[in-house]
Amino acid sequence: MLDFFLDHYFAGPTVWAVLFILDYALTLQCAKLYKAYWPQIFVYEGSFELTPYFQRDIDALRALSPRFLLILVAMFLFLLGLGVLVSGGAPELYSILLGAVVLLQLAIHARHLENLAGYRPARLKEIKGRLEITRRAILEQSAVHLFAFSGLYLVVWAFTGSWFVLGGVISTLHTAVKHWRSARKSVTAAAPAA
Repeated sequence: MLDFFLDHYFAGPTVWAVLFILDYALTLQCAKLYKAYWPQIFVYEGSFELTPYFQRDIDALRALSPRFLLILVAMFLFLLGLGVLVSGGAPELYSILLGAVVLLQLAIHARHLENLAGYRPARLKEIKGRLEITRRAILEQSAVHLFAFSGLYLVVWAFTGSWFVLGGVISTLHTAVKHWRSARKSVTAAAPAA
């Protein structure tokens, strides 16, 4: 199946683009549900969005974001260009990169689906009280989620030896470490104020 993506240069970038668009749309939907129904139960410290580059757009519930469109077009063209460049010699490199961006998106989509299930308005009647969640806790939870996916992908890679899956291991692990470090920094930044 991976040969299809190596032979058809538009296929990989198109799959990534669809997932990236869905990621933004799901993030926006979750943010809308959170703002509409959940502030009296869950209070998140900081932005609902974890990626600093998109925080202003998501916080403003901006459906059409110039930042998003810029990344979408640039990454699509990068993946397309790389696919054309490696057609003659290094399909492993392309497979790793494609796996990195696609499998990271799938891990993120799993988190969105969990959030959508949790944010249903009907859940309001099933949860009592109020919970304030620090930025540190949010980032740590995201890191653990991504560490779990990285471990899952690692096991799959051990059995398959797939370059595509190895890309997923690398990208989810990298993002998990980044979120974990950001969580540590948020504690350091908050420490003097306490």
